Amino acid sequence: MPAGAPTSYKPEYCQALIEHMRQGGSFEAFAAIPEVSISTVHEWAAVHPEFADAKQKGISLALKFWEDAARMGVLGQMRRLTRERPMLDANGKPVYDAN
Repeated sequence: MPAGAPTSYKPEYCQALIEHMRQGGSFEAFAAIPEVSISTVHEWAAVHPEFADAKQKGISLALKFWEDAARMGVLGQMRRLTRERPMLDANGKPVYDAN
């Protein structure tokens, strides 16, 4: 980004990143939410300390998500899928079933 160019970063992305990663998403995949490049989210983490902190929190949360999923799988506690095709909301985003 050229010096002095406006940034698309918003402080609310910190909480959005944490929630994304709490559900097992990666830091890089978060770039799809604000529709920016992966290099942009890496730049945000380098420039905005609060976003870098959210990234670190998110890494722990994503790790916990996948460790819990693996543990449940090994113990035979995974739920079966109830639908063959994902349900989509009006914007075409997946809707997750709580059952």
